[in-house]
Amino acid sequence: MTITDCGWIELLENIHNCSVDKRVSTTEVLSWQNKTPEKFDQYDLIYLDLYLEKGKVDSTIALSALKFIKGNYPHIPVIIFTASDKAWNLDEVLEKGADAMYVKESPLYYRNEDYSLRNYKDFTTTIKYVHEKYKVLRPYWKAVQEILADNTFLNIRESGISKFKERIKERLEMFYGLLKRGLEQTEFNELRFHFSDHELAFVTLWSILNEISEANFFKTQPNISIINSSGVQQSLHPGGGDIAYSSNHYKWGIKGQNDVFIEYNYNFILDSLGNSLTNRTGRFFKLIHEQKSCFEFSNNLFQIIPLTKTKTNYETTLFLQIAYLLEKKQNLSTSINKINFQQTIVRLNEIRNHLYLTHGSDISTGFYDQTEKNKRSTHSIKPERDIKSLFELISFMLTGKENSVNI
Repeated sequence: MTITDCGWIELLENIHNCSVDKRVSTTEVLSWQNKTPEKFDQYDLIYLDLYLEKGKVDSTIALSALKFIKGNYPHIPVIIFTASDKAWNLDEVLEKGADAMYVKESPLYYRNEDYSLRNYKDFTTTIKYVHEKYKVLRPYWKAVQEILADNTFLNIRESGISKFKERIKERLEMFYGLLKRGLEQTEFNELRFHFSDHELAFVTLWSILNEISEANFFKTQPNISIINSSGVQQSLHPGGGDIAYSSNHYKWGIKGQNDVFIEYNYNFILDSLGNSLTNRTGRFFKLIHEQKSCFEFSNNLFQIIPLTKTKTNYETTLFLQIAYLLEKKQNLSTSINKINFQQTIVRLNEIRNHLYLTHGSDISTGFYDQTEKNKRSTHSIKPERDIKSLFELISFMLTGKENSVNI
């Protein structure tokens, strides 16, 4: 789309090898705000003249249109056209979301063929840069919108005053912004200052798994009965209160199902005579506990097993929580790609643990003897690889549908 003329329509059609939809009047530009997303989505690129009103040096209408477009359709690139080469114009349009600004050739140089050629090459380079960027961004944005409109996502049950859906929406938008910034990141910044926006995008996506886990498990601290040394069930402390899970232990189950992921076994601590020990006040028993689960990751495979003492703390091990939901949650477990998704979470967990942006869970080996530069030389987070895998896993967890991001 363009709102310029004077031969630009023909030039743009030749460059893009497609038709260009021409809009010229202020009224038509303002009417964009009444377009439906479906109509707006037909555009792959918008060219917006900075001065829409002929004869007026006023960018108000154009900047208003730019703000509306990028605020509502951030997956559609916008290149600003202008004959003004003033630096503050570039600053202002970039601040409002434009992807680039092209300064049309000045009449002062119309006989300078070298200048014209350089200007043309610069323009086509800008188009290529914008095209390559949005070839990645557009599919991700559309996939995010599909997630947010999906009934399974919309039917996520909140717990008390929780805001899972709003938080997930925020994080998906944060992810998209970081993904975009990563495609705009300069090599200088990445190498000189040792960070990658795509790593930050990956970690932001990973944080959504925490929301998914919290939204899908119910956690309780039930009362329990313990067999004492005489073989008698005991459910009360000496002071008369119920024997129950301690304040930092929870029984985990999938919401709406009977499947239990984690539970605790408690037993009395006995003295040398076999009597149950109490605390200093004598009002409460001293208890020993062990965490148990029917789910295990062994030899690179997940499996359901008899209730067994866990080797790691499942309450803090996110990849095990997600793998269990894939194994047992009703709308996920029937997928023919369930095992592939579980293997994906294992692989991505290893990557996450070695990013060290906020300290991964594994800092015992290789943490202090590598620089960030060393770690990036062995693995690099990219939108078409690890980010894509993690996004597609999250999309499946939130919708129960296997959708691929085609980039």
